[in-house]
Amino acid sequence: MKKINLLLILLSFISCEKQANRDCIKFHTKNIINIDNLQYDSVGFSDNYDKLQKLDIQEISLDEFIKLNVMKKTFVKIPMKKEKKYYYLETTDKILQLQVEKETTEIKKNWYDILGFYTNLNMYAISNNSVSEGLGFSDLELINKSNGKIYKIVSPGDDKIENPIPSTQSQYLAYFHNQVYDENNSFLGILKFDSSNNLTEYKSYTSENFKIYQIAWSVDDLILIKISSDNGKNFKYYKSNILSKNVDFEELDNHDKWKGTYFLKTSNRDKINTVFNITINSLSDISIKITNDIEESYSHIKAEKINNNKIKIVYNTSIEDEMGIIFIEKLENEYYVSGMPITMINPGNEEYPLQKIK
Repeated sequence: MKKINLLLILLSFISCEKQANRDCIKFHTKNIINIDNLQYDSVGFSDNYDKLQKLDIQEISLDEFIKLNVMKKTFVKIPMKKEKKYYYLETTDKILQLQVEKETTEIKKNWYDILGFYTNLNMYAISNNSVSEGLGFSDLELINKSNGKIYKIVSPGDDKIENPIPSTQSQYLAYFHNQVYDENNSFLGILKFDSSNNLTEYKSYTSENFKIYQIAWSVDDLILIKISSDNGKNFKYYKSNILSKNVDFEELDNHDKWKGTYFLKTSNRDKINTVFNITINSLSDISIKITNDIEESYSHIKAEKINNNKIKIVYNTSIEDEMGIIFIEKLENEYYVSGMPITMINPGNEEYPLQKIK
């Protein structure tokens, strides 16, 4: 019995050895080409996105986010062929040679990292990295295993985008990028496969008010987004139907920028205090409480957007000389309130800092 088992093991070993040799022969019968000698197509240019529609985004609950998320794992790690200073990726008609990172004191250097493989797209994902005079840069590239075509997805920043997420039917590719040096500056891009299976820009969204932490697909035309404006202490969830034509270019930015509770307490020359408590749930749902000698309360007020950083709030239309109108302006990370009611508290002071409590 022992002799039979040993014989089976030996035969199995010989069989595996033959298979490995066949794979090796197959590998070396293809042309080996350094990837730096190949042309590639670039996609994801901001100029192209600027000419297209923006994503229309709606806030949802965490429960709805979880319920709608039907993502399946299509991005996998793959075993790498590596010899000395190169990785090797096999396509249908050739072998691609990619430089491995090496220890060097050179001012400039280039290398590649293999990120993984998209099973539903039949594409490799790689990172093209470089360092020049102490500054690091990287781009994400996709390589079609069938035809060897290479796409570079242009990053809005110096570092590469996060790994793209294919839609459920593989018609679209979604990706995001958060700026390294700007805390709440983020970009979300949607690429589309055209009739020739080439990638092209489709829609996008840019924000200066939050960082993107996760994206996922529901059905093929519904993208889900998880964001935070306070470094991950609190999260909000959104969805966007990428086919929607009811586009609000800044719905989400304006919602997050103004939503909150504001407070102002100031005194006039007679040392009479005036207190403003302003609550903005949305630009169409604002309440104001003003306290001095008496208390005035106003609710369900709508704001008018003057520009991206300034809104006008008419809280009392019955008062003449614009005494029922205030303006709130955001300058960098500070808020200011102005208008005739503010000026009349202390003539000569046209605006006051407004404290945003939450």
